[in-house]
Amino acid sequence: MNRDQFSRILSLIQDHDIFQNFSNNSYPVSVQLLIALSRFGSFGNSASVMAIARNFGVGDGGTLNIFTKRVIIALLSLETKYIFWPNEAERKSISRHMHAQLLPQCIGFVDGTHIALASAPKDDAISYFNRKSFYSLNVQIIADPFKRIRSYHIGQPGKVHDAGVFADMDMATQPNIFFSDDQYIIGDAAYKLTTTLITPYRQRAGLTRNHEKFNHHLSKKRIAIEHVNGILKARFASLRGLRMVVNREGGHQFACEWVVACMILYNYLLSDDPWDENTDESNTSIQIQDDDDDEYPDNDDLNGKTKRDELMDYIIPQL
Repeated sequence: MNRDQFSRILSLIQDHDIFQNFSNNSYPVSVQLLIALSRFGSFGNSASVMAIARNFGVGDGGTLNIFTKRVIIALLSLETKYIFWPNEAERKSISRHMHAQLLPQCIGFVDGTHIALASAPKDDAISYFNRKSFYSLNVQIIADPFKRIRSYHIGQPGKVHDAGVFADMDMATQPNIFFSDDQYIIGDAAYKLTTTLITPYRQRAGLTRNHEKFNHHLSKKRIAIEHVNGILKARFASLRGLRMVVNREGGHQFACEWVVACMILYNYLLSDDPWDENTDESNTSIQIQDDDDDEYPDNDDLNGKTKRDELMDYIIPQL
């Protein structure tokens, strides 16, 4: 983040009531923002509260947390401005773009990412222990082809599977609100196939050559959401290991709000600095990941299967 970007973010939040309602507000908003951004971007030992407090000459970690929470509250007030589902006109524009990419009516991609916790939560730690053997929060992110976050779900502990989290989202339970004109998003094979969420053919089903070509095509395009998750954690390195007490007394909520604040900043910075380097599809190794086949039964929607077959029949002759 450069100085101009910092100044513009400061201008967006500095008049928020959270900075006006405290008599003990001797530090300017610019310093409070700088401290919060430093924490968002720090990982490992450099992310320790006391280390950052010393760097900024702040008396203790408690004051540091107060400043960070104020900035997060101010950033959250901007959420609907920077993270929003595309309206019908924008969805049509996105689908036209994806039609040229041989994915007609596609408007985005979904994937789960684990926000690692630096230490075990104080309450119900086992629920946060994911199948990759570390403590985490499960975050579902839906992004468009231009790597902009359009929707998300956060709050479930790491043990909960991606498909289970997505199934509880409004996008899954009320798809008519989010999709029109046969539109859909793409996810990996761990998700349930529906008419609005297209997934690859699973390996265990026995794949033909056309199935493999279709899967490869989906994965090449779906790499966009992998880039989103990678860029998000590269910009905001704290998301690689949140150093905070996660508990039922506000710690879990603070962790979730921290992540959302980073996503808001990600979208805000995307137009200025899209971080496209080293993310070109031609330089990316594509792998079909299907390691959840045995964990979840084949409960795919029959109409979804028909739609996927029709999509494959359209795509394959043009590859």
